[in-house]
Amino acid sequence: MAIPGYEIDDAGNLAMDFARCQAALGHLKTLDARHYICLSTASEIDQEEIDDICDLVRARGISAYHMPVEDYAQPDEAFLQSWAEMSAELHRSLDAGGGVVLQCLAGCGRSGTIAALLLIERGMAPQQAIETVRAINEESIESATQQAFLLSRHRL
Repeated sequence: MAIPGYEIDDAGNLAMDFARCQAALGHLKTLDARHYICLSTASEIDQEEIDDICDLVRARGISAYHMPVEDYAQPDEAFLQSWAEMSAELHRSLDAGGGVVLQCLAGCGRSGTIAALLLIERGMAPQQAIETVRAINEESIESATQQAFLLSRHRL
């Protein structure tokens, strides 16, 4: 998913519409979302706004995490350490029918990469995970670096 409530104005700048953000986040609960992972960096949107979005998510009873990944990049070591600590909980939620929301700036590259990572960890072959995610959004997994990262991964 793209950043909820943000639009690009005529000058190409990101602008937050908090009412729209709240409406988008309210919809997540109807999808039984249990975890929300913000992959955007503080260089893309202000850290204060990232914190505000995470607070709005938590107010809806959804766990929220800020785990930044640079645009077009693969997850770095800090991300992978945090991921190792939390991915089992994400899988338990998925097993119980709950949802995991992945959010980056446009909702394509990084979100798609981490969606494919979840599929790989759940037993899908890496190439099949990439194809499955791209069947939903062909712009997912935007760089050769992201694709190589996924192809090097294996099941938990």
